[in-house]
Amino acid sequence: MDDARIDCSASPLPNGDVLYYGRARMIDNGASTRIAYFRTPNLKITPYEEDGVPSTPVIMASIDGIQIGSSESMVVYGVNVQAEGPYTYFDINTQAVDGAEVPESLYWCNVTIIGTPLP
Repeated sequence: MDDARIDCSASPLPNGDVLYYGRARMIDNGASTRIAYFRTPNLKITPYEEDGVPSTPVIMASIDGIQIGSSESMVVYGVNVQAEGPYTYFDINTQAVDGAEVPESLYWCNVTIIGTPLP
């Protein structure tokens, strides 16, 4: 799966967190759904309730269509976050607003992630 993942670009923030950003072509994974895969270096994902440290990452994703036929509105319905080895993986799941079949158009996922890197 690593071959399909987009490595996010990074910009350090003054508080020690890092802003990651990326853009990936959505992959067809159903008649009305698409998915995009991203990864960052390992980030803190432990809940605040477990360690008393504010939880990260914060994730913002948007979807856009860039060709004729990509007029179906897509919404993000799920974000999966998983830490494994030296990376944190992010799966952005989208679906057509009304569940209608989506034509084979190009849809892109734009993601911004603010996270606390682990040592």
